[in-house]
Amino acid sequence: MSYSVTVLDLTVINQEDNTYRITTSEAVENLAESIQHVGLINPPILVQKQRQYIIVAGFRRIAAMQQLNHGQISARVMPEDSLPLECVRIAIADNISQRKLDLLEISRALTLLDTCVQDRECFYKEAKSLGLPENRHHIEKILGISRLPHLVQTGIFQNRISLNMAAELHKIEVTAAVILARLFMELKLNQNKQKEICSHLKEIAHREKRGTQEILLSEGVQEVLDDKDLDNLQKTKLVRSKLRRRRFPNLSLAEESFQRDLRRLNLGGRIRLLPPEYFEGRSLKLKMSFTNETELKEQIDILNKALINPHLKNIFKSS
Repeated sequence: MSYSVTVLDLTVINQEDNTYRITTSEAVENLAESIQHVGLINPPILVQKQRQYIIVAGFRRIAAMQQLNHGQISARVMPEDSLPLECVRIAIADNISQRKLDLLEISRALTLLDTCVQDRECFYKEAKSLGLPENRHHIEKILGISRLPHLVQTGIFQNRISLNMAAELHKIEVTAAVILARLFMELKLNQNKQKEICSHLKEIAHREKRGTQEILLSEGVQEVLDDKDLDNLQKTKLVRSKLRRRRFPNLSLAEESFQRDLRRLNLGGRIRLLPPEYFEGRSLKLKMSFTNETELKEQIDILNKALINPHLKNIFKSS
């Protein structure tokens, strides 16, 4: 690629056009300090479009020069008839040559390439030759990230939302994806809880033939998040119970009834009565803990009282 090196006024560079932007960082303080100390070593790369210049590589360098109140900048200008694919190649190569790209930057790079290369085999070859991921399945997962709402991208960048979860969020409505991203990030849910919530939503939506967004709104998830009287643990428990109750209405009712009757037995903290798994079957389990004969006798006395408690009959009926 041949460039013409020239000095341009910053005013002729369209800094609002982010077509070829890959970097996720907007901080320029350290870069500005370096430029002020040793000068601009690596001029940005531009392409001319009519009377303005579009940035192909060097967004932060240009922003740093502007912060330093420089009116002009030395730049390498690509031929005006340069194809979009040529610009994309330069943008990706320039970024990769400077640092290891984060997940969002890789997604942006792949998305840029995807817009220019229609043939899938050629696309994969281009990605490999430019130093981007080679695994095709992995590439397809990463591709969708740059198209996700900003809040979801932030969650990925902060390692609060995994790549697999991002792929799930990409399949649902934008509003629902934003609500879930907020839920995952604000409540700091681990991956298992995130999977559980998404699984419940998917199954509810399939059974009720409703959209994920409609389900989240009808269950008041946003209201739970906005409730200042609840801490994160309470919010998490409430959201999970709401969705679980809707996903498994009969099971949830059985559990609630069992727990209600169990509390009325007054078994204390050292005796546990466990229902059959999923309330399938009739066998219950009893667990006791004691350290001496006196404590054992106390536990037996509690159980004898429970035997004449009418709520015990309700428990046997529900199992």
